[in-house]
This record gives sequence, structure tokens and C-alpha cells, in this order.
Amino acid sequence: MFGVGKHVNALCVTASDVHQDLIAMLKAVRDGWIGPDYIHEPYWRELKYADYHHAIRAYVGFGCSFGGKFFGNPARDPAHGHGVEYFAARMQRSMAKLRPLIQGVSFDCYSYLEYRGQADLLYCDPPYADTSGYSQGGKFDPKEFWDWVEKQSKNRVVLVSELKCPENRGIKSVLDFPLKYTVNREKPMQVMERIFTFN
Repeated sequence: MFGVGKHVNALCVTASDVHQDLIAMLKAVRDGWIGPDYIHEPYWRELKYADYHHAIRAYVGFGCSFGGKFFGNPARDPAHGHGVEYFAARMQRSMAKLRPLIQGVSFDCYSYLEYRGQADLLYCDPPYADTSGYSQGGKFDPKEFWDWVEKQSKNRVVLVSELKCPENRGIKSVLDFPLKYTVNREKPMQVMERIFTFN
């Protein structure tokens, strides 16, 4: 959302996601919260199994986990001797850069299927096709999502950030950019992320 969003002038910007911790973190960062610049791995594990939702869980769960996968595995950089503590400091710097970009943004926690607004422009950033997605919010159904996008596109511009889109549905790519994708520590991949829209 934010890479594209910073180039869009809008009177009102609302962002939503099903991930409760993520929304809590974005609200907190917008309002001035500064996450820790150091955490240790036992705390990472404690937060992974916590039974509550909070900004710190998203901060650590995404920012201090390998490949940004929410509490997948602790982030490490053995070649340089870095553990999760290094990634906490990096996450803090990232959030400091993000804060001015999200001033004035209203954050809500709900699924795209619950959207009832009348925005002129929708920007969607679904889980990449053929990935596990979030553990929160239930299983993501790509066909249901693209059907929803097609329906919404009749009344507004809808942009979707994805690696690929369904074929033969009148969808076109309007922007492509390379993205480093680290599923395997030893073999990071370069993929092409695209912004799609219906014709």
C-alpha cells in the first residue's frame, strides 16, 4: 500500500487488513510509538505463542522473523553474526521512515469482503498466489478475491499488487518492479512484482 500510496493525493485514506496485530502496530506507529531496538530470542518465542493481539507482536513477528513471515522462524544473518536483535533495530528504522507516510491514514481491521466504502481508488495487497498467507483471518481464496476485484472495478479503479494474475479475464499489468524474495536463506530469488488492474 505505502509504496504506491505515497504517490497518490487523496482527501481520505483508509487501510484495512484482517491481521489484528498488524493493524495495531500501524496505528501505534502512526501515533508516535517507537518499537524496541533490541529484543532477544526468548522474547521472540514468548510473543509467538502469546494469546493476545498487540503492536509489539506485529513488530517482532514480521520485523524479526526470517523473510518477514509472521513468526515463521527467528531472523538470522549467520554470515555477519546477526540474530533477532539486529533485525529489531532495522525494524525500528523502517517504522521511523514509514511514520510520516501514514499520517492521516485511518486503519481498520476487517476483510476486503466486508468493504462497504465508496472510494474512487482501491489498492489491494493480497497474499501472493501459492503462498501460505496469514494464520489470522482464515484461508485466503484467490478466485473469490479476483471475482471481488472485478466487481469493484465496475465503479472505481482497483490496483492489485501480485506476482501473477488469472489469465483470460481482461486484467493487465500497469507497473512492474523487481523484488528480492527470500524463501530459502541460501537461494534468495529475484521475482517481478506487478500492479494489476482490470481493463
